[in-house]
Amino acid sequence: MTDKEVRKLNRVDLLKLLIDQTEENQRLTARISQLEQELSRRTITLENSGSIAEAALGLSGVFTQAQDAADRYLESIRQKQDQADQLLRQAQDTLAAASQQEAETRQKCRQLEEKTRQLCARLLEQTCAPQPPAPEQPAARSPLFGRR
Repeated sequence: MTDKEVRKLNRVDLLKLLIDQTEENQRLTARISQLEQELSRRTITLENSGSIAEAALGLSGVFTQAQDAADRYLESIRQKQDQADQLLRQAQDTLAAASQQEAETRQKCRQLEEKTRQLCARLLEQTCAPQPPAPEQPAARSPLFGRR
């Protein structure tokens, strides 16, 4: 509205116009307040997102270190497994060698036992067989008792 049009209005119209302007002013003030709050939230969100990004980068480093530690742990487990496998192979080889030695020892024992039986049988035959009488020899004089 122009100044001329405003001057032509009567008091009631001017009051209505003033009330309308006041209501619009209040509505715009409320809208400004609402927009300022949204702007504040966005600023906080942007600030927090910077913090979140920094935190994510920090956590990324933590995750990297955790992964490295896990990899080292798994490698040590693999090494221990290899050592255990090697010890198991050595134990199996030792057991096989011991079994072989045991078998050889048992065989030698059986051979010795058989030889011993044969020797005992010969000795028994010799001792149990009738022996020809031994020729008589003159009795020897005992130096303690003198003559006989």
